[in-house]
Amino acid sequence: MRATRSILLLALKDVRLLLRDRLGAFFTFAFPVLYALLFGLMFSGTGEGSGTVGIALVDLDRTDGSRAFVERLADSEALDVTLVADSDAGRELVRRGKLSALLVLPEGFGDPATTLVRGERVRLEGVVDPSRKAEAAILKGTLSGLVFEHIGDSLRDPDRARAVIAESRAALSEGAPPAVAAAVDRMLSGVEGLLDEGEAVGLGAADGPIDLAIGELTSGERTVPVTAYALTFPQGAAWGLMACALGSSLSLVGERSRGTLVRLSLAPIARWQILAGKALSCFVISLVMLAVLVGVAHLPVFGVRAESYMLLAVASVCACAAFVGVMMLVASFGKTVAAVEGFGRAVLLVLALVGGAAVPVVFMPVWMRTAAGVSPFRWVIEAMDGAIWRGFGVQEMLLPCGVLLAIGLVGFVGGSLMFRFSRVMGD
Repeated sequence: MRATRSILLLALKDVRLLLRDRLGAFFTFAFPVLYALLFGLMFSGTGEGSGTVGIALVDLDRTDGSRAFVERLADSEALDVTLVADSDAGRELVRRGKLSALLVLPEGFGDPATTLVRGERVRLEGVVDPSRKAEAAILKGTLSGLVFEHIGDSLRDPDRARAVIAESRAALSEGAPPAVAAAVDRMLSGVEGLLDEGEAVGLGAADGPIDLAIGELTSGERTVPVTAYALTFPQGAAWGLMACALGSSLSLVGERSRGTLVRLSLAPIARWQILAGKALSCFVISLVMLAVLVGVAHLPVFGVRAESYMLLAVASVCACAAFVGVMMLVASFGKTVAAVEGFGRAVLLVLALVGGAAVPVVFMPVWMRTAAGVSPFRWVIEAMDGAIWRGFGVQEMLLPCGVLLAIGLVGFVGGSLMFRFSRVMGD
């Protein structure tokens, strides 16, 4: 009971000191809101960029032509193709944020040249992750180019082009009105004349040859974000947690430099209680910061709503626990405030960039995407995305929340073992 009271009093002391420092309190509680608003403004429109886009691919046509197009997609440097059995499996991967989009090759796609000769548009279907607008723009542009290449290869062979014309004539004779059939037949005769003269063939529909029916996930699969702020809220939260962790680590080192920790260690208080009090204060401050950020994000002007507030609370607790561990590790790597501040900012900024808190992971090299797994920022963003709009269930939240708790535990234990209470004696 006495140990618990000591920990609570030490934590309360740190919270009071923070509230007395108006500038420090501003950067702790208000600045994360500015971060979130800034990211929301940056991503409120459709962006453009370059990078490898991960897509799930379903081939419903299953013809030689569609298989050739699948190979063309797989060979593209702009796409990372994952073949899936059906649309439901692909949608699940997109909903969970594992891939950027789902592409479906519908029945009849395998011979787009015949489709164009008939005056129809080549149709591609799919859905995209709404938080990855830049990748969606890359996907649409890449698909248009690949479909044209596929059609061009099909018609580059004169024998194949004549076969397409013959198939189109047969189809027109079965169901097209006589006037339309006669007009198209005259056009096909002209194309045959070009083939006899060795000319290239160029065909297309009047309003564009390709119909890319690619939309966002439906409301039945996720809660549609009302504004871009629902997509960028986790980024603002991650930056806020970084500020809390760095501030608490500097406070801990500052007390050591001033001799406060030495005097506390002479009192009837165990050293682990002193560190536990610092950890608790960091945890409480971080949790209050997240609560303030959630409250601001729920204002009508921003309109952020969570899919599950229970899971959002769990994600918040796990995120705060992870950054308590980060705080302890940062505080243990230095004997002065200046050293810890420089080290902490450098390490945390690198972790933030690698973890996707600033630059989307899709634009990073493959090795860096793998390295992102060690960054708490990556798991904070995934956990909060899942609770706010991706519609994660309890089972899907186990991985990000489990990793965050592991980071917090390892960081706190490791930092506590390495931390030195006295800057003079180094004990």
